[in-house]
Amino acid sequence: MELDMQFVDNETGLKYSLPAAKSVVENLPSVVLSKEVTGASNNVVVCVACKDEVAIGKKVTRMPCSHLYHGDCIFLWLRIRNTCPICRYELHTDNVGDEKMRSDHRITASFLNVLRVRYNELLA
Repeated sequence: MELDMQFVDNETGLKYSLPAAKSVVENLPSVVLSKEVTGASNNVVVCVACKDEVAIGKKVTRMPCSHLYHGDCIFLWLRIRNTCPICRYELHTDNVGDEKMRSDHRITASFLNVLRVRYNELLA
């Protein structure tokens, strides 16, 4: 018998999103897309925000996680969410209270994960 992780996820998951801090967004670096920048063997980059390919030689915005997007696309995204659309890397927000709450949720989720592992070990 395994503890239902869907319940844990529902209890600890955040059901809202916050915009990224304006200062963080304004300081995201822009780079000109080149074969060296893509790091991919096929040299194709797709902006997942708009789902269009980005041509070599075009300017893109690089997130701290290294994912690349059209500048306009990622800026619109970050006005409503503080995460990378691909990997969910979190950027800081301007709301200190919500940042603390997110940290508390992460701690709770980690604790519940430890409980799940121990519970499953007892049943084994």
